[in-house]
Amino acid sequence: MRETRNQILELKEGETKKNPGVATVLSCLYCGLGQIYNGQILKGILYMFFYGMFIGLAITVFSIGNYAALLSLVALCILLWISGMINANEIARKINIQLNSLNETHEKNK
Repeated sequence: MRETRNQILELKEGETKKNPGVATVLSCLYCGLGQIYNGQILKGILYMFFYGMFIGLAITVFSIGNYAALLSLVALCILLWISGMINANEIARKINIQLNSLNETHEKNK
């Protein structure tokens, strides 16, 4: 299923606001940590798995001496890393927007 910009996230009971900066820094430290911080455990694990796989392949290709393939793998690693940081930031912002909206609705219904 394709994610849209205005997609409503399924919030868990007791969900707290997320700091987009923290989510981004965590994803900068290691791909997938920001998703885990945001509560998207499976997505974070998948980011970690594929990032680790690409790094492992890049090391193997480097040892073989195939530098054209190495360049492609390094580019994939960088793209995955950057997309993980952007995604973690956007999801943290969406969680906060939804929580603010829920809080405003709750306050109006009091």
